[in-house]
Amino acid sequence: SSKLKTEELKQYAINFLNKQEGVTFVVDMENISSSSLPDAIKSKIIAGYNKDRSGAIQILLKPGPLEPAEWNLVRTHSRWSAAMAGAIANLNPLTVPAILHHHERWDGRGYPSQLAGEAIPLSARIFAVCDVFDALRSKRVYKEALSLDASLLELYSEVERGHLELRLVKALEEVIQRDPLKFELMTYPA
Repeated sequence: SSKLKTEELKQYAINFLNKQEGVTFVVDMENISSSSLPDAIKSKIIAGYNKDRSGAIQILLKPGPLEPAEWNLVRTHSRWSAAMAGAIANLNPLTVPAILHHHERWDGRGYPSQLAGEAIPLSARIFAVCDVFDALRSKRVYKEALSLDASLLELYSEVERGHLELRLVKALEEVIQRDPLKFELMTYPA
């Protein structure tokens, strides 16, 4: 039915935006109802939803290495997501830069703009640490979820490889140390 499709689409949009945001300080989804979304963003959500349903989402489920064309498609998500979020009225101004630049690297070898160090917006650097931590703690078709200790070690390895900012990884570790059981229980199925 049409109502079911509308509810399914709304849930997809909320899940998509929540996943892209990664951290709750960036956007409050409770203040965004489907009726408050402008037509431009509704169109983009519908297009993304239909694209995912048609098979593009299979890239994320691929058990082996991605081909160069698949990587190129994956690398478009931050621009597409930032454009979509930018169409939302009254959005926290930290949101779009966080989404757009969360795959930049501290050493400048990231995407989409090859920004380095403090040229990367702080919101994006925080988002990047949270996003990597979430990926490490999540089971994927190509890997098991890592333990909390292994995830922290890997975050520090990402610092050494030039991906993440040391200060922010230390800050996340301090937050985890305040309530390690809470974070130990945070694993996500594929």
